[in-house]
Amino acid sequence: MSQKIYRVGIVGCGMIAAAHAKAYKMHERTELAALADINPEHLLKFKDKWSVSEKASYTDHLSMLNNEKLDIVSVCTWHGSHAEISIDCAMKGISGIICEKPMATNVGEAKDMLAAAKANKTKLTVEHNRRYSFGSNKARELIAEGQIGKPQIVLVRTQSGMLNWATHVIDQTRYLLGDPETDWVIAQVERKTDRHERMEPAEDRAAGIICFKDGTHFVLECDLPGPEMDHGPNTPIVIGTEGQIVVGSTVKLLNKNGFQEFASVTEEHRAGYIGHIDDLISWMEGQTDQHRCSGDQALHDIEIMMAMYESLRIKGVVSSPLKTRSNPLKEMLSNGELSVQFPGRYDIRLPYWN
Repeated sequence: MSQKIYRVGIVGCGMIAAAHAKAYKMHERTELAALADINPEHLLKFKDKWSVSEKASYTDHLSMLNNEKLDIVSVCTWHGSHAEISIDCAMKGISGIICEKPMATNVGEAKDMLAAAKANKTKLTVEHNRRYSFGSNKARELIAEGQIGKPQIVLVRTQSGMLNWATHVIDQTRYLLGDPETDWVIAQVERKTDRHERMEPAEDRAAGIICFKDGTHFVLECDLPGPEMDHGPNTPIVIGTEGQIVVGSTVKLLNKNGFQEFASVTEEHRAGYIGHIDDLISWMEGQTDQHRCSGDQALHDIEIMMAMYESLRIKGVVSSPLKTRSNPLKEMLSNGELSVQFPGRYDIRLPYWN
């Protein structure tokens, strides 16, 4: 008996959409059937590159959803429209959604996305692809085995804004530790310039401590100055009672047995986007009851980032779950609590990002 081929649509035909398109073209159970982008020029180039018909190429996502019989939709637009488009997909009966990170720009949007998905029996996932890397999975395995004892603290430096890159390392850190729930967050955030990232207000710098309910502390630095580290940014260091792990493309373990470095010996054919599609199809077909990149997991990441902003607003510790549905950074900017000292709006992803 032949397996079902799932028809796929992509909303947003920019740079990251190409990674989704490539994976759908490679996957044996998906057909890239339709596209939508508000920019006709981007749409034309993308449809030609990925061999999608002009008839199935739209300048608004609702027309695509109304006219095409799709099973899966990738939401590859900028952050501010993720919630609206994902909710529309769920309301139109799309079975599976792969939304690019970050899931949303505030907790309220993320919760609304999950509610719409649940109400319409849509499987909602968020593309935090570090959950599929060799490094993340090997380190998670070693930590679960007790190779470093009980994790005490995780250190990560990142850059280019919290909604842009911190979402990746927050999600990866939670995955390494077995997806613990958050207990509390305290942070300091600086925004002296009118910095934006893909049209969303972004902080200049941030640092925070996230305490998980298992007692592990996570120290996150975003865009802070300092000497370069040997292993580079976006590389978690997990320190336990009996050793430590550095998680990059390889995994470096130091414990009572000495130093070991683990590297993948096989091509990660089903890692990243293709692995994400594998798991989404399994979830849609009832073979699994959850997805490692589910919207429920991504909500925790959004809550941590918004709690860091909220900590600045209240000048104190923020307990989980976060009660504030809005984006505290935006609230402080709009009501004057946080003012720009060096005027001149700029966007760190423009003009080269499309």
